[in-house]
Amino acid sequence: MKFVFFPLSQVLAHVSRSYEVARVLRDRGHDVVFAAENTTHHRSRMDIVAKAAFNTVPVREPNFSYLWERMTTAGFRGTVGAVCSPAKWMPVGEIMESQVEVIKAERPDAVAGFATMSMSNAAYIAGVPAVNVYNAYYIDGILSRRMWRFYWDAYDAVFLAAKRRGVYAKHGKPAIRAVDLFLSVPLLSPDLPGMYETSGVLRNARMTGPILFDYPAPAPDWFSELDDGTKNVYLTMGSTGVLDVVLRAALDSLAKLPYRFIVTTGGQVDRGALGDLPTNFRMTDFAPGAEILKRCSALVFHGGNGSMYQALQHGVPMLAVPTHNEQRINARIAAGHGFCRILELRDAVNGMLAGAVREIVESESCRSSAQRMAGLVRASDGANTAADIIENTAREGRPPGAASN
Repeated sequence: MKFVFFPLSQVLAHVSRSYEVARVLRDRGHDVVFAAENTTHHRSRMDIVAKAAFNTVPVREPNFSYLWERMTTAGFRGTVGAVCSPAKWMPVGEIMESQVEVIKAERPDAVAGFATMSMSNAAYIAGVPAVNVYNAYYIDGILSRRMWRFYWDAYDAVFLAAKRRGVYAKHGKPAIRAVDLFLSVPLLSPDLPGMYETSGVLRNARMTGPILFDYPAPAPDWFSELDDGTKNVYLTMGSTGVLDVVLRAALDSLAKLPYRFIVTTGGQVDRGALGDLPTNFRMTDFAPGAEILKRCSALVFHGGNGSMYQALQHGVPMLAVPTHNEQRINARIAAGHGFCRILELRDAVNGMLAGAVREIVESESCRSSAQRMAGLVRASDGANTAADIIENTAREGRPPGAASN
């Protein structure tokens, strides 16, 4: 069989999940093609896909670089203004049309969107089975809570619905609400079963278990130092673009702690602007995260779901500094299980990060909670479970919205 994957190519979590599932499907004898925009962009994470020799075809995507830049430079009002100007970063009609063109050209047995929400709309137009891969806690938080559902419905009605209807009309398809299309296909949530509960609204969610990924990077020159008895703290902010903000604000206070800080930048930090690093800091763009976490006493991170499970795999407690609502929800789930503490970004850049780091490193209760979860994460096999569901969806042959027609 043949599959087309649509990841958000500037977000490592979504690219890495699609990559891991694609590897499983290819090992089973299937053909997997990726669709992404501008793979040479400095924020693109499609290098891992290219190195694995998967074919990639061009497609329009949301411009999340624009949003991240507004988040870090324009404050809350500027970010809200950007979100409410989707034509600048998310021209949904053009994106859908581009996705439809890719599906019709590639003629797959099924398609998968990794946080690419318009993909189910495009698959409906093209008449191809589809699945979405995204964490259920975030979607459920929008659809099941009256206030957030009202905001989403209003945003959709004002900014997006007319653009979708135009694409439907062009292809001679009846208009179906985006939410109904989304709920008509499997939602594969890369989380441990029982990690959290979803409402009855999200009837299509299936917990696959974590889809674990470790960036294929060589060990840095200083890697052997990590076994010298000093407590190591792994610091990463994923693809959020705020690591330099955190470091500039907290570098001096973190330098006074009796820990070694391992910082991976994802290529998003101007090291020259930071000046000379303190002697207890080691920094690199990318590193083998699993091998580093085995040697760490704590993780300081952005609250990202993928990083959380990578740390849990090795029983490492964590401090989350979330930068947006999805990460905050995930961090609260983690805190509810006892292996994570939360520090808001505004507090992290205003002198509270060092104290919070010391607390998480020295917390036996957080460490014990993380270690209790480690076996469950290691025993999971999210990539294979997701691949099973994608194969079954293709065999069933039912496109999005079939039950609504």
